[in-house]
Amino acid sequence: MDFKKMYGEKLKTPEEIAETFSPGYKVMSDIALASPHAVLNAVCRRVKEKKLSDIYVHGCLDIYPYEFFREPAAAGEIHYVSWFSNGFARKLINQGRADVMPGSYHMYPGLIDDYVEFDAVLAAVSPMDEHGYFSFGLDGSITEALMRKSKRIILEVNSHMPRCVCGPLVHISNVDMLCENDEPLIEMPETEADETSLKIGRLIAEEIPDGACLQLGIGSIPDAVGYALKGKKHLGLHTEMLTSSMIDLIECGAVDNTRKSVYPGRTLATFGFGSRRIYDYVDNNPAVAILPADYVNDPAVIA
Repeated sequence: MDFKKMYGEKLKTPEEIAETFSPGYKVMSDIALASPHAVLNAVCRRVKEKKLSDIYVHGCLDIYPYEFFREPAAAGEIHYVSWFSNGFARKLINQGRADVMPGSYHMYPGLIDDYVEFDAVLAAVSPMDEHGYFSFGLDGSITEALMRKSKRIILEVNSHMPRCVCGPLVHISNVDMLCENDEPLIEMPETEADETSLKIGRLIAEEIPDGACLQLGIGSIPDAVGYALKGKKHLGLHTEMLTSSMIDLIECGAVDNTRKSVYPGRTLATFGFGSRRIYDYVDNNPAVAILPADYVNDPAVIA
């Protein structure tokens, strides 16, 4: 099979992809950096030109300022459903212009399997490898469930997206359309912990023994915990979000994942978002696995 030929045959512009959408079309992307914002912005422009209407966009942790978030012409025509809300979505929800999908994060793949149908999964991916596969990079939480339930797979290829060697993949033969958008990934500034946060971090770290398996959140206090754990040994990571403080713990040797019962030797997460250091660490690194939320957060698996 000539994978490069297949790639060329399916390659379109974001505008050409948007032209294939029809009224009532329902799409969804995985969390955070997974969103193909060039395609969604092209959809918004068609709505603004009155060439498209009644589109349903499901999203999770909105980090891109999509045009339809601030375009008055999209109100009532692009229906946004937030599965996990950041600032942009919260503003629309408070205005009555967006809906909320209730549910716990680890339930999302099952909810998609059992209750929700999609016309297309939209995903930002790393470039195709020599075998014809695309990596979903920093996002694996609901991608596989979306591919199971969606009628089409539409990709936005970004050379800046890291390639995760242990995470969801899709082959060019299963892709319906793709476009290219080599735009640098959004980065989140690293927080500087104040003295109060640092003190709380030290108190928490005192309760964590060597060999413990960790899940750290995002913010000044979780980061402060990370700073305070640098003197520990043989820690493991089995977490929702891969953060900068975790990279610190890996690089200083406090985390080696040797005592984990699940995927020993590997850091497990459902997605990564934050600094460039995270993105560079994940790229082609066999010591990182980005896996579905129902697997990483399954108590039976963790036990």
